[in-house]
Amino acid sequence: MKKNIGFVVLGVALLFNSCASASKKSNGVNNRENMSFIEKQLVSLEQLCTLHKEIQDIDKSLEKLGPVAVVENGFYFVFDLDQAGEKYEFRMEYPVEMELPQSVRATFPLGFYGNKSAAVITEDAFETLEGRITIFHEFVHCFQSEEGSWELKMTLDSAREAYENQNYQWELNHPFPYTSEIFIIKTEELDNDYNIGAYHKEMKAALSEKDFEYMIWQEWTEGYATYIENLIRERLGVHTINIPLTLQGYATYLENLARETGVTIDPIHSFDRSVFYEIGNRYIAALIQNDAMLKGDIKTLFQKMINCEI
Repeated sequence: MKKNIGFVVLGVALLFNSCASASKKSNGVNNRENMSFIEKQLVSLEQLCTLHKEIQDIDKSLEKLGPVAVVENGFYFVFDLDQAGEKYEFRMEYPVEMELPQSVRATFPLGFYGNKSAAVITEDAFETLEGRITIFHEFVHCFQSEEGSWELKMTLDSAREAYENQNYQWELNHPFPYTSEIFIIKTEELDNDYNIGAYHKEMKAALSEKDFEYMIWQEWTEGYATYIENLIRERLGVHTINIPLTLQGYATYLENLARETGVTIDPIHSFDRSVFYEIGNRYIAALIQNDAMLKGDIKTLFQKMINCEI
């Protein structure tokens, strides 16, 4: 199976497992090794707080920091802000009861921690500026959750049906027709400045209702986080994420990224869900360019996207 190495997104698959384990107690031991690890993370989180001061004015989604769960040796080490909201404190450790990638960047509610949405990472995220930026990408997802992403999701017939059928991995396993000829042709035209509003109207006409809903959901969820991440990157002088939308360019981009990160992937012959990060980023950028008041108003953005407005 081809791995989505462009972005580590675990979504609702982790939400379900996390909530399912909420009633179990930690068997962790606060030994000297753990205390050393915790102290190291607190230093890294202090640096994250310093970086936050440089970027918090970029968007409403970045105004505040959220919980961080660092995965290490089969445990979540959970950190959250103190009462003053100025620095992180260690709160608890809890066993991981699901399979996670070796290097994690994800967001999901922690059932064992009041069901709060948290940025779930491994400590390598702190090692580089780009890694720290990805943590803020996850905080954007926390913001989406706080602003009612679940309620928006439940307006979609495809999502409601999936959850009624206990398909909690809908965001990951929906059988979207990535190999559809019209999807490939029209998506590749976006690389030549094809009108993004017209593109979505054509996709709405060509795709089934469930496939179009899935497409917009991915564009809104991941596209907005990518849009904000690129604003952070611009502020900090780091290259922005620009994924080619030709199939050849897309495959080359992911293959190069795989080599850089040491991940082995199968040959890429079609688009996959990572393409929605870029399409959503471009769509949201166009909408906000036309109406600056939409920035931070993610519910209105969602409605405009589902209605193919521009």
